[in-house]
Amino acid sequence: STYKLTDLLGGSFVTELGAFGLWGETFWSINTGQTNGELTLGMDHTFNNGIYTMIEGFHNSFGADQQHLQSDHYLNYFSGETKSLMQNYLFGMAGKPINNFISTNIMAFGNLDDSSFILAPGLEWEGFEDVIFSVFTGFSFGESESEFGIQDKNFRIRLRAYF
Repeated sequence: STYKLTDLLGGSFVTELGAFGLWGETFWSINTGQTNGELTLGMDHTFNNGIYTMIEGFHNSFGADQQHLQSDHYLNYFSGETKSLMQNYLFGMAGKPINNFISTNIMAFGNLDDSSFILAPGLEWEGFEDVIFSVFTGFSFGESESEFGIQDKNFRIRLRAYF
């Protein structure tokens, strides 16, 4: 198991700085003799024309560094024992409502350790209250052995319902 029984110390914050929303959360081990933990920092802003933007950085010390990536790291990632394959990621998105029911967006998700990323434009339709139908396509960039470069192109359809 990736996580051994240990004590963790963490915290979070959410605030505003002018017209920008800021947030962060973290946790770190405190009794293992090693420094293990996660850190997330983010910022968002909605412009007067309705365009929403967000950027978020994520560090996971449980992830592999590029020089020591092994099959065990993939197994831990795919089984959900760790949230990311490697250590450092950046996420960004921008979206704009077209009308009360349809919005468009573009997302970028990058692995800063192996310099690969996915660029994913999408379209969402909220046809019913708390039900969203989404269509995304993704274009991957990076070396063929990198986390996202290996994925090439993808297409996804998703239906979400909230209760």
